[in-house]
Amino acid sequence: MMHNQAWLNAQPCDEVFVLDRGLLYGDGFFTTMLCYQQQVLNWSAHLQRLKVAAQRLDFPQIDESMLQATLNAALASASSGLAVIKLVITRGVGGVAYAPPLAPELHYLSYLMPVPARLMQVMQQPQQCMPRVKCMPCQTPISINPYLAGIKHLNRLDNVLARHEVVQSDAEDGLMFTAAGQLISGTQGNVVLIREGVAYTPNLDQAGVSGTCLNALKTLPLGLTWLETELTRQDLMQAQSVFICNAVRGVQAVARFDEISYDTTLIEPINQAWWSWLMNQSSK
Repeated sequence: MMHNQAWLNAQPCDEVFVLDRGLLYGDGFFTTMLCYQQQVLNWSAHLQRLKVAAQRLDFPQIDESMLQATLNAALASASSGLAVIKLVITRGVGGVAYAPPLAPELHYLSYLMPVPARLMQVMQQPQQCMPRVKCMPCQTPISINPYLAGIKHLNRLDNVLARHEVVQSDAEDGLMFTAAGQLISGTQGNVVLIREGVAYTPNLDQAGVSGTCLNALKTLPLGLTWLETELTRQDLMQAQSVFICNAVRGVQAVARFDEISYDTTLIEPINQAWWSWLMNQSSK
């Protein structure tokens, strides 16, 4: 039984820090990781994501020993099977209103999160149990900010509002667009369109998150040519297959978007390759 679900700087924590800049201003960033047998899968990619975010937001250099200690505290309480851990780094407390302190003492937080239902079954039988989801177009536009594009900062209200739309519908996920109609992502992951052997991904230089799962998939021998470009709803109408991916849920085939149906069989080998690669990481 888990007695503590959160740790701050490697110490058990069950308080809300009312002066933490992450709470007051969203002044921080995070990554959410799938763990197996008390080991983070694809850890190097998650660590790199945190380092990039720290640099982009002008944080002090990450204290990797403190980060690891805080992560280890959560891993020690995690299930020996599957677990999901969220790592959050904030600029701590202090500063004057929006202005951050000149020498901030960072807060390192780790959280044990719920494991998605049926995920173990998907991992063990990825070909037979590949998730197939129905998607809707979200009305909430995703914000454009090239300075913040790509990083997983704490200001995620666009996703919160879009996800609120999804849970009030009969869909499992939603696709998010800019106000100008440019496709960016799902509410919880990157989106990929496949047509005639080419995997099209949205351009993320203005908005969205650079996903650890998506970046790993691009390195696998899938027989696909990858192209990052501007995509719209018209491209969704012309795609043969579509999938959404993230570090925890892996590859989810989109069976239907609005009134469009897709061929999910093209996603099966991608899903199989992802889990094979990921589990191979756990054995290293």
